Amino acid sequence: MGSNSTGKIWRKFSPAVSILVFAFSLFWALLPKSPKEPIDLPLIVREFAGEVGNKYWWALVAGGLVTIWRNRKLLAPLLLTLLLTQVVVEALKLTVGEMRPDGRLFNSFPSGHTTSSFAYAAFMSAHFRWGWLWYLFATVVGLSRIIINAHWWHDVLGGAALGYLLTTTFCRCWHSKRERISSPQA
Repeated sequence: MGSNSTGKIWRKFSPAVSILVFAFSLFWALLPKSPKEPIDLPLIVREFAGEVGNKYWWALVAGGLVTIWRNRKLLAPLLLTLLLTQVVVEALKLTVGEMRPDGRLFNSFPSGHTTSSFAYAAFMSAHFRWGWLWYLFATVVGLSRIIINAHWWHDVLGGAALGYLLTTTFCRCWHSKRERISSPQA
């Protein structure tokens, strides 16, 4: 089985897998929890994780500028994808009200950093051959949120699934609408 057929299989089942992962994560987020101590890692690792988590927007901006430079038609769907993602994340945070692992706030699910990073990765992957590299960055961002004790593992997993699902759904709708508008009516 070649990589092309593997890609076709993944595209066929990825929405269902994403929905299941998100549903499982949401269920886990609704369970009661108590604050927990951060993972016992060397200080330099935690500091690096904090920097990655706090500076990820700069990477998205830089990647966005590259996207716009390479194909200006992608600016509107990219911005709308990230806006839609942020609106859904904030609505879920308010609705679910899950306590963060450090116990300081009740807006843990889903991880906004992870959701945005995976939304961006899915967008880049859908439009550029090298876009899959953004999934590596998104994974590092998600792990950083766990390492600094800002999110539970299921917040990150649910955010990754949500970001992927929102972006792939939005891109399908966007491209379908653009095709209907540009195709001549018979």
